[in-house]
Amino acid sequence: MSFTLYKSEALELDDNQYNIIKIFINYCIDFLKLTEDFNVYLVNGDDPDKPDMTLACFDMKTNDVWVRCNGRIVMDICRSIAHELVHLKQKIYNEIDMSDYTDIGGKIEDEANSVAGIICKSFVKKYNCKWIYNI
Repeated sequence: MSFTLYKSEALELDDNQYNIIKIFINYCIDFLKLTEDFNVYLVNGDDPDKPDMTLACFDMKTNDVWVRCNGRIVMDICRSIAHELVHLKQKIYNEIDMSDYTDIGGKIEDEANSVAGIICKSFVKKYNCKWIYNI
């Protein structure tokens, strides 16, 4: 299982922020016990490949995670990544019923929202890095 992290050229993330995001993604992989490869695309604003994206999205066909990063702190970006990786976990374990899917509330979205929050808080606790909320 592996992932590739792509960063848009226009994105204003320094090396420290970028490395924190990589560490966080590895933490998510362990936490969620992910078994499939995926890509994470960090973009700045609207991306022509994902023009209808809100803050983030997960592509069920490709396992690609797209995250809008402009104007956001690193932990907020990480939370969006965790949310979308929960959707990958749901896909792996056949927990997504697209006939009942809604992107506002519902079992699938509620789980992604709550588990993403748990992942973020446990990451901060494990690495004793409350300072992450300020970068």
